[in-house]
Amino acid sequence: MQQPVIQYLVAPLVAAILTAVLSTYLTAHFSFRRFRREQWWQAKREAYESIIRKLAEIMFHASRELAKMESGPETSPPEAPERQKELSWSLQEIAASGAYIVSEKTVAEVGKFLKAVAATPVDDYSFSDIYGIIDREYGAAKEALGITRAEAHRELGVEGWSIRRWKRPPAKE
Repeated sequence: MQQPVIQYLVAPLVAAILTAVLSTYLTAHFSFRRFRREQWWQAKREAYESIIRKLAEIMFHASRELAKMESGPETSPPEAPERQKELSWSLQEIAASGAYIVSEKTVAEVGKFLKAVAATPVDDYSFSDIYGIIDREYGAAKEALGITRAEAHRELGVEGWSIRRWKRPPAKE
C-alpha cells in the first residue's frame, strides 16, 4: 500500500523538479546568448560610429579650410594637419583591431584612407599644391565614409530603416 503513495507523490515531484531545472537552464542559456549578441552589436555600432564621426570630421575640416582659403585674401596652410594626425591615429587603432569588430571591407577602406593621408607631406606644405592635398584627403575621406556607412548598415542590420526617423519605411505593395 505504501508503494502507490510513493508512486503518486514522488514521481510528479521528481518530474516537476527536473522540469524546473531544465527550464531554468534553458532560460539562462538563451538569455546569456542574447545578452552576448546584444553586447557584440553594441561594440560594432560604437566602432562604426567612431569611424564615421572621424571621417566626417576630417571632411568638414577640409571643406572649411578650402572655403577659408578661397574667401581669404591670402593663402595660408591649414591648421588641420595636427588634428588630422590625431584622428588618423584613432583610425589606425580602430583599423588595427577592426577586423575583429568591423568588416574587412571597412578595415581595407580605412587603411586606404590612411595611406592617402600618409602620402601627404605634413611638414612641408607647398602653397602651390595645397588645394590638391586637401582635395585628395577630402576625396579619400568621402570614399571611405560612403563604404563604411554601407558596411555599417549591412553589418548592423539597419538596411531598410530610415536613419533620420528610425522608422521602417512603408512596405511596397
